[in-house]
Amino acid sequence: MAFVKILGKTIFEYGREDRSSFENSFINDRSTQAQWEELWGALPGGKVKVNHDTALTYSAVWRAVSLLAGYISSVPFNVYLENNGHQNVQKDHPLHYLLHREPSKLYTSYTFRERLMQYLLLWGDGIALITRNQFYEVSGFKIYHPKDVVVLEKNDELWYSFSDINRAIPATDVIHVPAFGTGVRGLDPISVARESLTGGLIYQKQANNFFENGHFNDRYIKYPGKLGKEQYESYAKNIKASYSGMINSGKIPILENGAEMLSVGMKPENMEFLASKKHQISEVSRWFGVPPHKLYELTQSTNNNIEQQAIELITDTVQFWTNRIEQEFNRKVFTAAEMKKGYYVKLNLNGLLRGDIKTRTEYYKAATAGRPWMTPDEVRSLEDSNPLGGKASELIDPANIIGNQNLNQE
Repeated sequence: MAFVKILGKTIFEYGREDRSSFENSFINDRSTQAQWEELWGALPGGKVKVNHDTALTYSAVWRAVSLLAGYISSVPFNVYLENNGHQNVQKDHPLHYLLHREPSKLYTSYTFRERLMQYLLLWGDGIALITRNQFYEVSGFKIYHPKDVVVLEKNDELWYSFSDINRAIPATDVIHVPAFGTGVRGLDPISVARESLTGGLIYQKQANNFFENGHFNDRYIKYPGKLGKEQYESYAKNIKASYSGMINSGKIPILENGAEMLSVGMKPENMEFLASKKHQISEVSRWFGVPPHKLYELTQSTNNNIEQQAIELITDTVQFWTNRIEQEFNRKVFTAAEMKKGYYVKLNLNGLLRGDIKTRTEYYKAATAGRPWMTPDEVRSLEDSNPLGGKASELIDPANIIGNQNLNQE
Protein backbone atom coordinates (compact mmCIF):
# COMPACT_ATOMS: atom_id res chain seq x y z
CA MET A 1 0.00 0.00 0.00
CA ALA A 2 1.38 3.42 -0.90
CA PHE A 3 0.81 6.74 0.83
CA VAL A 4 0.96 10.21 -0.72
CA LYS A 5 0.43 13.65 0.75
CA ILE A 6 -1.75 16.29 -0.90
CA LEU A 7 -2.08 19.69 0.75
CA GLY A 8 -0.93 18.23 4.04
CA LYS A 9 -3.48 15.39 4.01
CA THR A 10 -2.45 11.75 3.78
CA ILE A 11 -4.21 9.98 0.92
CA PHE A 12 -3.83 6.23 0.43
CA GLU A 13 -3.66 4.60 -2.95
CA TYR A 14 -4.34 1.04 -4.04
CA GLY A 15 -2.63 -0.74 -6.87
CA ARG A 16 -4.40 -3.09 -9.24
CA GLU A 17 -3.66 -6.06 -7.03
CA ASP A 18 -5.38 -4.37 -4.08
CA ARG A 19 -8.51 -3.14 -5.86
CA SER A 20 -10.64 -6.24 -5.28
CA SER A 21 -10.02 -6.25 -1.52
CA PHE A 22 -10.65 -2.51 -1.43
CA GLU A 23 -14.01 -2.82 -3.17
CA ASN A 24 -15.03 -5.64 -0.84
CA SER A 25 -14.92 -3.14 2.01
CA PHE A 26 -17.34 -0.85 0.18
CA ILE A 27 -21.11 -0.79 0.40
CA ASN A 28 -21.43 -2.20 -3.10
CA ASP A 29 -24.89 -1.17 -4.11
CA ARG A 30 -24.23 -2.21 -7.71
CA SER A 31 -24.88 -5.88 -6.87
CA THR A 32 -27.93 -4.86 -4.85
CA GLN A 33 -29.23 -2.93 -7.86
CA ALA A 34 -28.74 -5.98 -10.07
CA GLN A 35 -30.80 -8.07 -7.66
CA TRP A 36 -33.59 -5.49 -7.74
CA GLU A 37 -33.53 -5.48 -11.54
CA GLU A 38 -33.85 -9.26 -11.58
CA LEU A 39 -36.62 -9.26 -8.97
CA TRP A 40 -38.63 -6.47 -10.62
CA GLY A 41 -37.61 -7.20 -14.21
CA ALA A 42 -41.09 -8.24 -15.28
CA LEU A 43 -44.59 -8.65 -13.99
CA PRO A 44 -46.44 -11.99 -14.24
CA GLY A 45 -46.38 -13.03 -17.86
CA GLY A 46 -43.23 -11.01 -18.52
CA LYS A 47 -45.22 -8.31 -20.33
CA VAL A 48 -44.40 -5.14 -18.37
CA LYS A 49 -40.77 -4.63 -17.46
CA VAL A 50 -40.06 -1.88 -14.95
CA ASN A 51 -36.55 -0.46 -14.70
CA HIS A 52 -34.76 2.82 -15.39
CA ASP A 53 -34.87 2.35 -19.16
CA THR A 54 -38.52 1.32 -19.43
CA ALA A 55 -39.55 4.06 -16.98
CA LEU A 56 -38.35 6.60 -19.54
CA THR A 57 -40.62 5.05 -22.17
CA TYR A 58 -43.56 6.34 -20.10
CA SER A 59 -44.14 9.84 -21.47
CA ALA A 60 -45.01 11.39 -18.08
CA VAL A 61 -41.69 10.23 -16.58
CA TRP A 62 -39.72 11.39 -19.62
CA ARG A 63 -41.39 14.80 -19.44
CA ALA A 64 -40.86 15.19 -15.66
CA VAL A 65 -37.17 14.24 -15.81
CA SER A 66 -36.35 16.27 -18.94
CA LEU A 67 -38.27 19.27 -17.59
CA LEU A 68 -36.51 19.41 -14.21
CA ALA A 69 -33.12 18.71 -15.80
CA GLY A 70 -33.84 21.45 -18.34
CA TYR A 71 -34.64 24.01 -15.65
CA ILE A 72 -31.38 23.32 -13.78
CA SER A 73 -29.37 23.32 -17.03
CA SER A 74 -30.77 26.50 -18.56
CA VAL A 75 -30.16 29.00 -15.73
CA PRO A 76 -26.81 30.82 -15.33
CA PHE A 77 -24.24 28.95 -13.23
CA ASN A 78 -21.81 31.60 -12.05
CA VAL A 79 -19.04 32.25 -9.56
CA TYR A 80 -19.79 35.16 -7.21
CA LEU A 81 -17.83 37.16 -4.66
CA GLU A 82 -19.68 38.70 -1.74
CA ASN A 83 -18.06 41.89 -0.52
CA ASN A 84 -19.70 44.31 1.92
CA GLY A 85 -23.16 43.04 1.04
CA HIS A 86 -22.54 43.24 -2.73
CA GLN A 87 -22.63 40.07 -4.87
CA ASN A 88 -20.57 40.38 -8.03
CA VAL A 89 -20.09 37.80 -10.79
CA GLN A 90 -16.42 36.83 -11.04
CA LYS A 91 -15.99 36.23 -14.76
CA ASP A 92 -12.19 36.26 -14.44
CA HIS A 93 -12.15 33.38 -11.96
CA PRO A 94 -10.91 30.18 -13.71
CA LEU A 95 -13.79 28.20 -12.23
CA HIS A 96 -16.37 30.53 -13.78
CA TYR A 97 -15.53 29.40 -17.32
CA LEU A 98 -15.73 25.72 -16.32
CA LEU A 99 -19.16 26.07 -14.70
CA HIS A 100 -20.65 28.64 -17.06
CA ARG A 101 -19.28 27.38 -20.38
CA GLU A 102 -17.37 24.09 -20.54
CA PRO A 103 -16.77 21.77 -17.55
CA SER A 104 -14.68 19.50 -19.79
CA LYS A 105 -14.09 18.68 -23.44
CA LEU A 106 -16.88 16.08 -23.13
CA TYR A 107 -19.79 18.48 -22.66
CA THR A 108 -21.03 22.03 -22.38
CA SER A 109 -22.25 23.48 -19.11
CA TYR A 110 -25.83 22.72 -20.18
CA THR A 111 -25.25 19.06 -21.05
CA PHE A 112 -23.07 18.56 -17.95
CA ARG A 113 -25.86 19.71 -15.63
CA GLU A 114 -28.53 17.92 -17.65
CA ARG A 115 -26.70 14.58 -17.37
CA LEU A 116 -25.98 15.13 -13.67
CA MET A 117 -29.68 15.80 -13.04
CA GLN A 118 -30.77 12.83 -15.15
CA TYR A 119 -28.76 10.45 -12.96
CA LEU A 120 -29.88 12.27 -9.83
CA LEU A 121 -33.59 12.08 -10.71
CA LEU A 122 -33.56 8.49 -11.98
CA TRP A 123 -30.86 6.83 -9.87
CA GLY A 124 -30.78 9.00 -6.74
CA ASP A 125 -27.17 10.21 -7.10
CA GLY A 126 -25.42 12.78 -9.27
CA ILE A 127 -21.68 12.06 -9.17
CA ALA A 128 -18.79 13.80 -10.95
CA LEU A 129 -15.04 13.42 -10.47
CA ILE A 130 -13.17 16.71 -9.97
CA THR A 131 -10.00 16.77 -12.08
CA ARG A 132 -7.15 18.94 -10.84
CA ASN A 133 -3.81 20.22 -12.19
CA GLN A 134 -0.39 19.95 -10.55
CA PHE A 135 -1.24 22.88 -8.30
CA TYR A 136 -4.38 21.10 -7.08
CA GLU A 137 -6.57 23.66 -8.85
CA VAL A 138 -9.85 22.51 -10.42
CA SER A 139 -9.34 21.87 -14.12
CA GLY A 140 -12.59 20.09 -15.02
CA PHE A 141 -15.33 17.61 -14.11
CA LYS A 142 -16.21 14.13 -15.36
CA ILE A 143 -19.66 12.63 -14.74
CA TYR A 144 -20.02 8.96 -13.82
CA HIS A 145 -23.05 6.72 -13.92
CA PRO A 146 -24.04 5.93 -10.29
CA LYS A 147 -23.75 2.20 -11.08
CA ASP A 148 -20.04 2.72 -11.83
CA VAL A 149 -19.28 4.25 -8.44
CA VAL A 150 -19.00 2.57 -5.04
CA VAL A 151 -18.95 4.59 -1.81
CA LEU A 152 -17.29 3.73 1.49
CA GLU A 153 -17.97 5.57 4.73
CA LYS A 154 -14.96 5.12 7.00
CA ASN A 155 -14.07 7.10 10.14
CA ASP A 156 -16.68 9.73 9.29
CA GLU A 157 -15.14 10.29 5.85
CA LEU A 158 -16.30 9.19 2.40
CA TRP A 159 -14.10 7.44 -0.15
CA TYR A 160 -15.05 6.62 -3.73
CA SER A 161 -14.17 3.78 -6.08
CA PHE A 162 -14.71 4.48 -9.79
CA SER A 163 -14.94 1.70 -12.35
CA ASP A 164 -12.00 2.98 -14.42
CA ILE A 165 -9.70 4.27 -11.65
CA ASN A 166 -7.54 1.89 -9.66
CA ARG A 167 -7.22 3.90 -6.47
CA ALA A 168 -9.42 5.29 -3.75
CA ILE A 169 -10.63 8.84 -4.33
CA PRO A 170 -11.30 11.09 -1.31
CA ALA A 171 -14.60 12.95 -1.07
CA THR A 172 -12.75 16.27 -1.51
CA ASP A 173 -12.23 15.32 -5.18
CA VAL A 174 -15.77 14.19 -5.91
CA ILE A 175 -18.98 16.12 -6.51
CA HIS A 176 -21.69 13.92 -5.02
CA VAL A 177 -25.26 15.23 -4.90
CA PRO A 178 -27.53 12.62 -3.30
CA ALA A 179 -31.32 12.66 -3.54
CA PHE A 180 -33.55 12.19 -0.51
CA GLY A 181 -32.42 9.19 1.49
CA THR A 182 -31.23 7.83 4.82
CA GLY A 183 -27.58 7.00 4.07
CA VAL A 184 -24.60 8.37 2.19
CA ARG A 185 -26.39 7.63 -1.09
CA GLY A 186 -29.77 8.84 -2.21
CA LEU A 187 -32.71 6.52 -2.57
CA ASP A 188 -33.23 5.21 -6.09
CA PRO A 189 -36.52 6.91 -7.14
CA ILE A 190 -37.40 4.37 -9.83
CA SER A 191 -37.03 1.44 -7.43
CA VAL A 192 -39.04 3.23 -4.73
CA ALA A 193 -41.77 4.27 -7.19
CA ARG A 194 -42.00 0.95 -9.05
CA GLU A 195 -45.57 0.13 -8.04
CA SER A 196 -46.83 3.53 -9.25
CA LEU A 197 -44.83 3.36 -12.46
CA THR A 198 -46.00 -0.20 -13.10
CA GLY A 199 -49.56 1.10 -13.28
CA GLY A 200 -48.55 3.73 -15.81
CA LEU A 201 -46.71 1.24 -18.01
CA ILE A 202 -49.65 -1.19 -17.81
CA TYR A 203 -51.98 1.62 -18.91
CA GLN A 204 -49.65 2.42 -21.80
CA LYS A 205 -49.54 -1.23 -22.90
CA GLN A 206 -53.31 -1.52 -22.62
CA ALA A 207 -53.68 1.55 -24.83
CA ASN A 208 -51.38 -0.05 -27.40
CA ASN A 209 -53.38 -3.27 -27.27
CA PHE A 210 -56.57 -1.28 -27.75
CA PHE A 211 -55.33 0.07 -31.07
CA GLU A 212 -53.62 -3.16 -32.05
CA ASN A 213 -56.98 -4.90 -31.74
CA GLY A 214 -58.50 -2.59 -34.29
CA HIS A 215 -60.75 -0.70 -31.85
CA PHE A 216 -62.90 -3.83 -31.33
CA ASN A 217 -62.79 -3.48 -27.55
CA ASP A 218 -66.29 -2.00 -27.34
CA ARG A 219 -67.89 -4.16 -30.07
CA TYR A 220 -68.84 -7.78 -30.55
CA ILE A 221 -70.00 -10.04 -33.38
CA LYS A 222 -73.35 -11.80 -33.11
CA TYR A 223 -73.56 -14.99 -35.13
CA PRO A 224 -76.85 -16.84 -35.72
CA GLY A 225 -76.79 -20.39 -34.53
CA LYS A 226 -73.89 -22.20 -32.96
CA LEU A 227 -70.34 -22.36 -34.34
CA GLY A 228 -68.28 -25.50 -34.07
CA LYS A 229 -64.80 -25.27 -32.57
CA GLU A 230 -63.02 -25.27 -35.93
CA GLN A 231 -65.47 -22.74 -37.40
CA TYR A 232 -65.06 -20.46 -34.36
CA GLU A 233 -61.25 -20.56 -34.48
CA SER A 234 -61.18 -19.99 -38.24
CA TYR A 235 -63.67 -17.09 -38.04
CA ALA A 236 -61.80 -15.40 -35.15
CA LYS A 237 -58.47 -15.83 -36.96
CA ASN A 238 -59.78 -14.27 -40.17
CA ILE A 239 -61.32 -11.28 -38.33
CA LYS A 240 -58.07 -10.62 -36.43
CA ALA A 241 -55.88 -10.93 -39.53
CA SER A 242 -58.09 -8.73 -41.69
CA TYR A 243 -59.23 -5.97 -39.33
CA SER A 244 -56.88 -5.60 -36.33
CA GLY A 245 -53.65 -3.63 -36.18
CA MET A 246 -52.68 -0.19 -37.46
CA ILE A 247 -52.46 -1.22 -41.11
CA ASN A 248 -56.11 -2.39 -41.06
CA SER A 249 -57.45 0.56 -39.09
CA GLY A 250 -60.62 1.98 -40.61
CA LYS A 251 -61.50 -1.08 -42.67
CA ILE A 252 -65.14 -2.14 -42.70
CA PRO A 253 -65.57 -5.79 -41.68
CA ILE A 254 -67.34 -8.01 -44.19
CA LEU A 255 -69.54 -10.48 -42.30
CA GLU A 256 -71.10 -13.65 -43.70
CA ASN A 257 -74.00 -15.97 -43.00
CA GLY A 258 -76.10 -13.45 -41.08
CA ALA A 259 -73.38 -12.35 -38.64
CA GLU A 260 -73.84 -8.86 -37.13
CA MET A 261 -71.37 -6.44 -35.50
CA LEU A 262 -72.93 -4.69 -32.50
CA SER A 263 -71.65 -1.91 -30.22
CA VAL A 264 -71.97 -1.84 -26.43
CA GLY A 265 -71.04 1.85 -26.20
CA MET A 266 -68.51 2.97 -23.61
CA LYS A 267 -68.11 0.02 -21.29
CA PRO A 268 -67.51 0.69 -17.57
CA GLU A 269 -64.02 -0.80 -17.78
CA ASN A 270 -63.15 1.60 -20.64
CA MET A 271 -64.36 4.56 -18.58
CA GLU A 272 -62.15 3.35 -15.71
CA PHE A 273 -59.36 2.97 -18.24
CA LEU A 274 -59.56 6.69 -19.14
CA ALA A 275 -59.75 7.71 -15.47
CA SER A 276 -56.70 5.55 -14.80
CA LYS A 277 -54.67 7.62 -17.27
CA LYS A 278 -55.24 10.78 -15.24
CA HIS A 279 -54.47 8.96 -12.00
CA GLN A 280 -51.17 7.59 -13.30
CA ILE A 281 -50.03 11.03 -14.48
CA SER A 282 -50.94 12.43 -11.05
CA GLU A 283 -48.79 9.70 -9.47
CA VAL A 284 -45.77 10.72 -11.56
CA SER A 285 -46.52 14.34 -10.71
CA ARG A 286 -46.32 13.59 -6.99
CA TRP A 287 -43.15 11.50 -7.23
CA PHE A 288 -41.23 14.19 -9.11
CA GLY A 289 -42.88 17.28 -7.62
CA VAL A 290 -44.07 18.56 -11.00
CA PRO A 291 -47.59 20.06 -11.41
CA PRO A 292 -49.85 17.93 -13.65
CA HIS A 293 -50.25 20.72 -16.19
CA LYS A 294 -46.47 20.58 -16.82
CA LEU A 295 -47.02 16.94 -17.81
CA TYR A 296 -49.83 18.09 -20.13
CA GLU A 297 -52.63 16.88 -17.87
CA LEU A 298 -54.82 20.00 -17.93
CA THR A 299 -58.19 18.83 -16.61
CA GLN A 300 -57.71 20.47 -13.19
CA SER A 301 -55.90 23.61 -14.38
CA THR A 302 -57.28 27.02 -15.22
CA ASN A 303 -55.76 30.18 -16.64
CA ASN A 304 -55.97 31.66 -13.13
CA ASN A 305 -53.83 29.07 -11.38
CA ILE A 306 -51.35 27.85 -14.02
CA GLU A 307 -48.95 30.77 -13.51
CA GLN A 308 -48.99 30.32 -9.76
CA GLN A 309 -48.34 26.60 -10.17
CA ALA A 310 -45.41 27.39 -12.47
CA ILE A 311 -43.84 29.61 -9.81
CA GLU A 312 -44.49 26.98 -7.12
CA LEU A 313 -42.64 24.46 -9.28
CA ILE A 314 -39.55 26.66 -9.05
CA THR A 315 -39.82 27.46 -5.33
CA ASP A 316 -40.98 24.04 -4.12
CA THR A 317 -39.12 21.65 -6.45
CA VAL A 318 -36.40 23.22 -8.60
CA GLN A 319 -34.98 25.22 -5.69
CA PHE A 320 -34.83 22.00 -3.68
CA TRP A 321 -32.35 20.62 -6.22
CA THR A 322 -30.38 23.84 -6.79
CA ASN A 323 -29.71 24.19 -3.06
CA ARG A 324 -28.24 20.69 -2.95
CA ILE A 325 -26.07 21.30 -6.02
CA GLU A 326 -24.82 24.72 -4.86
CA GLN A 327 -23.88 23.53 -1.38
CA GLU A 328 -21.96 20.54 -2.75
CA PHE A 329 -19.99 22.62 -5.26
CA ASN A 330 -19.30 25.39 -2.73
CA ARG A 331 -17.62 23.04 -0.28
CA LYS A 332 -15.56 21.19 -2.90
CA VAL A 333 -14.32 23.62 -5.58
CA PHE A 334 -12.93 26.56 -3.58
CA THR A 335 -9.82 26.73 -1.45
CA ALA A 336 -10.15 27.64 2.24
CA ALA A 337 -8.75 31.11 1.45
CA GLU A 338 -11.34 31.68 -1.30
CA MET A 339 -14.20 30.62 0.95
CA LYS A 340 -13.03 33.06 3.64
CA LYS A 341 -12.95 35.85 1.05
CA GLY A 342 -16.59 35.13 0.18
CA TYR A 343 -16.45 33.21 -3.09
CA TYR A 344 -19.42 30.99 -3.91
CA VAL A 345 -21.32 29.50 -6.87
CA LYS A 346 -24.98 30.04 -7.59
CA LEU A 347 -27.63 28.80 -10.01
CA ASN A 348 -29.58 31.97 -10.70
CA LEU A 349 -33.33 31.25 -10.76
CA ASN A 350 -34.47 34.87 -11.05
CA GLY A 351 -35.35 34.51 -14.71
CA LEU A 352 -37.65 31.57 -13.94
CA LEU A 353 -39.51 33.53 -11.27
CA ARG A 354 -40.38 36.56 -13.36
CA GLY A 355 -44.03 35.77 -14.01
CA ASP A 356 -46.04 37.75 -16.56
CA ILE A 357 -45.48 41.44 -17.37
CA LYS A 358 -48.22 42.67 -15.03
CA THR A 359 -46.90 40.66 -12.09
CA ARG A 360 -43.31 41.78 -12.71
CA THR A 361 -44.33 45.42 -13.02
CA GLU A 362 -46.16 45.35 -9.70
CA TYR A 363 -43.25 43.59 -8.01
CA TYR A 364 -40.62 46.02 -9.36
CA LYS A 365 -42.77 48.99 -8.36
CA ALA A 366 -42.95 47.71 -4.79
CA ALA A 367 -39.21 46.88 -4.81
CA THR A 368 -38.07 50.36 -5.87
CA ALA A 369 -40.61 52.59 -4.09
CA GLY A 370 -41.71 53.18 -0.50
CA ARG A 371 -38.98 51.46 1.47
CA PRO A 372 -37.00 50.17 -1.53
CA TRP A 373 -34.84 47.05 -1.51
CA MET A 374 -33.85 47.14 -5.20
CA THR A 375 -32.21 49.75 -7.39
CA PRO A 376 -33.45 50.55 -10.91
CA ASP A 377 -30.28 48.95 -12.33
CA GLU A 378 -30.96 45.74 -10.41
CA VAL A 379 -34.42 45.68 -11.99
CA ARG A 380 -32.87 46.24 -15.42
CA SER A 381 -30.46 43.36 -14.77
CA LEU A 382 -33.38 41.00 -14.07
CA GLU A 383 -34.92 42.11 -17.36
CA ASP A 384 -31.62 41.45 -19.22
CA SER A 385 -31.07 45.18 -19.85
CA ASN A 386 -27.77 47.00 -19.44
CA PRO A 387 -27.29 49.19 -16.32
CA LEU A 388 -27.67 52.95 -16.62
CA GLY A 389 -25.28 53.78 -13.80
CA GLY A 390 -25.35 56.99 -11.80
CA LYS A 391 -28.51 57.42 -9.70
CA ALA A 392 -29.98 54.26 -11.25
CA SER A 393 -27.45 52.20 -9.26
CA GLU A 394 -28.63 53.68 -5.95
CA LEU A 395 -31.67 52.97 -3.81
CA ILE A 396 -34.33 55.64 -4.19
CA ASP A 397 -34.62 57.85 -1.12
CA PRO A 398 -38.20 57.53 0.24
CA ALA A 399 -38.10 61.26 1.12
CA ASN A 400 -37.69 62.14 -2.57
CA ILE A 401 -40.72 60.01 -3.46
CA ILE A 402 -42.86 61.74 -0.83
CA GLY A 403 -41.63 65.16 -1.97
CA ASN A 404 -42.50 64.44 -5.59
CA GLN A 405 -45.95 63.21 -4.60
CA ASN A 406 -46.63 66.45 -2.68
CA LEU A 407 -45.39 68.51 -5.64
CA ASN A 408 -47.74 66.69 -7.98
CA GLN A 409 -50.68 67.35 -5.66
CA GLU A 410 -49.97 71.09 -5.68
